[in-house]
Amino acid sequence: MVQGTKRKAARATDFKVGENLIQKTKPKLGKGKQVASNATDTSFQTRSIALPQQSVSVDRSQSLTTKRKQTLTDLVQNTRHSSAHMRRDAMNGLVELITTYPFLAETETARLINVSLPMLSDEEASVRNSVQQYLKALLEQLSLAQMIPYLNSMLLFATSAMSHISMPVRMDALLVMERLISKAGKLVTEGWEAALDAEARPGNRHGQRVLQALFAMLGVANDAQNVRQGGHAVRSGTTASVELQPAGRLRVLRILSQFVMLAMQESSSDRTLPLWCFELALESVSEREQFENMMRDSQPEAMAQDMPWIELARMDARQLAPMNVMDALLAGSMIQSAVNPDSDSIYEQLVKLLHNSLIATLLDSMPSALSLEGPTQNVHLELVAEILNISATLWRVILIQHLERNHAQAGSKPLASLDYLHRLLNHLTPYFPTSERDGSMLQLNGIYCELVALASLAQQAETRSKHRKQIQQNAQQIDRVLIYLTTQFEIASDELTSAIYRSLIPTFWLLLTAPESNSDDCLMESLLQHFITIPTQSPLKPVAFEFLARLALMHTFATLRMPLDAVHQPRAVWQEWFASLPRVLWEASTFAVSRNKGTPEARQQSETLARTIIVFLQKVIVQADGTLFDRETLMKLSGSVQPLFGFHHPVRGKITGPYARLSIPTQAIARAFAKDANVDIFV
Repeated sequence: MVQGTKRKAARATDFKVGENLIQKTKPKLGKGKQVASNATDTSFQTRSIALPQQSVSVDRSQSLTTKRKQTLTDLVQNTRHSSAHMRRDAMNGLVELITTYPFLAETETARLINVSLPMLSDEEASVRNSVQQYLKALLEQLSLAQMIPYLNSMLLFATSAMSHISMPVRMDALLVMERLISKAGKLVTEGWEAALDAEARPGNRHGQRVLQALFAMLGVANDAQNVRQGGHAVRSGTTASVELQPAGRLRVLRILSQFVMLAMQESSSDRTLPLWCFELALESVSEREQFENMMRDSQPEAMAQDMPWIELARMDARQLAPMNVMDALLAGSMIQSAVNPDSDSIYEQLVKLLHNSLIATLLDSMPSALSLEGPTQNVHLELVAEILNISATLWRVILIQHLERNHAQAGSKPLASLDYLHRLLNHLTPYFPTSERDGSMLQLNGIYCELVALASLAQQAETRSKHRKQIQQNAQQIDRVLIYLTTQFEIASDELTSAIYRSLIPTFWLLLTAPESNSDDCLMESLLQHFITIPTQSPLKPVAFEFLARLALMHTFATLRMPLDAVHQPRAVWQEWFASLPRVLWEASTFAVSRNKGTPEARQQSETLARTIIVFLQKVIVQADGTLFDRETLMKLSGSVQPLFGFHHPVRGKITGPYARLSIPTQAIARAFAKDANVDIFV
């Protein structure tokens, strides 16, 4: 009996526990059956349901697929998926597809471009990163001609993403814009004037849209609108600019620097000299063109087919008279284009608009970039570099237009916006030029020197007494720059590259012709002595020679309007420099014809240097005006260059020089020079 009672009690306890766990609800009269908690609502309605192709009966053996057996259609559909992982995988699959099958970039261009543009504003960072990789791979395979029809859409989506409410989306959109500018070049800047000029033709111009997007990211969009309506920029930035961190601001300024360089039609080529500063000294348009082509060793192909090389070389040496008929025709059109209203030019408006924002960033970055411990490669130093690049590019164009306008109007009207340049220099002068010889710091010092030279060039028109203090400050800045430049040439260093030397050429010329300076002869002497110490195989040698050769021939142009006293002052050093050219010519020629020395690029560089020296020597011999090189120096030239063409050996007899192994065009120019210099050629 006891066991039976315990068994019944346990059974009753289990029932009570189950009753607590699962309580069966009793239906109530008139209430109907209640819906289960895990039931699916099937009452929704839709017009269509999109289902991807997942049938096992579809033959994909002939389709282009990824490793995961996904076709282009599958990937395009997945880019619109609600899952961020699916969108990311779809973009990665597209990257795999276009890299595996490059011809898809030509056959499916529209589809491949349009599928990625809406995803520039995707809120998921992983998706945007995949889009970046995809566009990078796609743009590398597309030519510019294939890209142009879709450039408008690409810029539209990119600028739209640059104005997104999310800052990470804006930053990623800047990377896309940077790639588009690198690919499309000047096409991106088309119509940029409409962003500041209300009279410019309205419309959806590429440059206007891009520049307005950059203004918005810098926080000067409202100021730009005021300037466009005839007002002034009075604020230094809005909340939008404060949100930018130094890295983000650097990205914006880097794109703005590229945009400005393209808009001002400036080339960053490492093979040509910046000749704009020299051309300002010539009144004749034809002489400007002649000066630009004076060191070239060939004529256009059409003319070369009708004339032998020797005649071309001789004609090039004697083309020194101005073309008066062309001057009259071209000067009239130049005056019409140079005469502008009294209002600020579009470039001056851009400088005034960006001035406060750039100065604020500069003041924030300079202490960190140029600390007492020395410069460091950080974001702040790069910010300073981009600001200086933008400023130098804009002020270069402003000064050129200002001088051309004054010359066309036969006056010396002061530059109204020059105060902005003086303010910039006043902020830079406590830090520059620095004594550091690092490559990046040398480049920054070069830009600062050019800005000082540009201010000096514009200051020549400022004769009012109220600017006397500013004139004195500018003179002090020039003296500091001259001391810095002469010191740099006295100290041998490999950090002075050809690119840095090329960037300093406008500064050299502007300082040599500046009336405020008292040490121009020291600068010219330092330039000549520095050339003599440069090794012949150095990439710096051709750049330095072409610059000095142009200085030596500058006085031969009839319409020269700049004084050359400082250039011709160290005449004894000029004679020494000229006497060193035959040795440089021999070393460059022998290195160029060697088979086991240096790289092919280095040998080609040496032959180019030799050819340029021959062209210069021929021009000097044909001129023989005695202004810079006396008759005695020219008489010694034929004997000094004779080994290049051959010489008599006491035992071996006639020995040909490296001339016989130079290229045919170089030999043709050398023969023309040998004929004018009375040099024998040994064959």
